[in-house]
Amino acid sequence: MFHKFGQPPLYLFHMGNNRISTHFRKQLGVNVGTLREERGLTQAALALRANVDRSYVNKIENARVNPTIDKMVQLADGLGVPITALFHGLDQLPPSETVAYDYETIRVPR
Repeated sequence: MFHKFGQPPLYLFHMGNNRISTHFRKQLGVNVGTLREERGLTQAALALRANVDRSYVNKIENARVNPTIDKMVQLADGLGVPITALFHGLDQLPPSETVAYDYETIRVPR
């Protein structure tokens, strides 16, 4: 739907800062690796228990993928921990990242 002047309205959308996503991936990888090592598991053993590929476990631990919630549930199950254990340390972002935002103006039709 267009407004009375025939053009779609302008909206400002917060475009998530990639540094926050990188921080998330890195911390998640550290958490998975630490939990895996504490349980004496290899990446291959965790992959087998979580029903994922070994290379996928490696990519998570090295912050090269953004796992889905389903994959995180599988990993948590494979590690024998609640899914919240994978998020340890993610409640606080580094101070330099809490105020860094990118904004982009885009046209959205109604």
